[in-house]
Amino acid sequence: MSANPAPSPRTTAPPTAAGVQPLTASTALPRISALAAQALNRAYAWTAPFALELARGRYELHWQADAEVSAPARAYTFRFGPAEGKLVIDAIGERELIGEAASDTVPAPIRCALMADALTPVFAALEGATRQRVEFGSGDQAGKDDISRERDALRFCVTRPGTNWRCHGALRFHEERFLGLACPQEPQAPALGEHDFDDLPITLRFSIGSTTLSVGELHDIERGDIISIQRWQSIGKTLRVTATTLDRRIALTGKIMGARVIIDYIEENSVPPPSSSDPTAANASSLSAPPPTTPPAAPGETGTALTQLDALEVRVTFELDERSMPLRELKAIKSGYVLELDQPLNQSTVHIRANGALVGHGHLIAVGNRLGVRVVRFSEGNDG
Repeated sequence: MSANPAPSPRTTAPPTAAGVQPLTASTALPRISALAAQALNRAYAWTAPFALELARGRYELHWQADAEVSAPARAYTFRFGPAEGKLVIDAIGERELIGEAASDTVPAPIRCALMADALTPVFAALEGATRQRVEFGSGDQAGKDDISRERDALRFCVTRPGTNWRCHGALRFHEERFLGLACPQEPQAPALGEHDFDDLPITLRFSIGSTTLSVGELHDIERGDIISIQRWQSIGKTLRVTATTLDRRIALTGKIMGARVIIDYIEENSVPPPSSSDPTAANASSLSAPPPTTPPAAPGETGTALTQLDALEVRVTFELDERSMPLRELKAIKSGYVLELDQPLNQSTVHIRANGALVGHGHLIAVGNRLGVRVVRFSEGNDG
């Protein structure tokens, strides 16, 4: 390897973007409070419909996050005990409740009184269950758009069993602490089936070996260099490879035959092994290490910079392209199972990782009876 050290990343301060502001102060993102998010999640997770027994028949209300209140629609004010807010309902729902009186030619007070009369059975049920009085106020079209855009509006869909009829609407409380009234009980946990997540993509990383280098040696690596793979295994004339999930709980070990990996055995770890880039792993290994030979710095020298960092050891791993497969396929893997690679091993790109971080790419090469990787690109800006 040539000796052309790159500037140490330790000495380079990260750039500071002008005008950076905390995420909490950003106006570019839709915002919702934690209290409102919790209440909305609970309501939308409630799968059982609420029965509405009205004069025109039986209806069912579902809290539905993607309900769209189409124009024209009207907003009505309401008061439920100490909670005040607005109810928005589309023209389909309004006409179902009060018929031709939903016309704009009907004075607002009359239209509001007719709506309150149509919803009397619902109000009576709410008052009986909560002992809180319900009052219904005036309706207007001006408030509809404002409520539809609010992130803390609770949207709903009303259907009529046995028909295709439906309408949409939304509730918005003036104080979000009252959102919990819409779903006072915790919804039942969803019953998940054995195959519910079978299409979930699972990523596998294919490792062909590793080596140990110092930080100083990493700095010296350039394009065209060959990094020797110290730890690798062969099975006859083939190379052994280990495919692991990203959390390292599952390891599939097999042999590479051209563009195929034939699985020999499978290991499952209930607790994933610590990553080499995990600081807790270094702490654990240091417990059994011998004490340092250099005496600790004197109290007046505590600000002295570290000088031995180039000698620090780094675990360098060599991996093939990641592959994603659905969970159902991973469940079916057994000894003898064949995984297809995108291309044969001798044509594959090898990804070079230092303590888990991707630092370069190269191609596999045999040097006598040893294995190595010829570097094509390394450490962004130190490859030419």
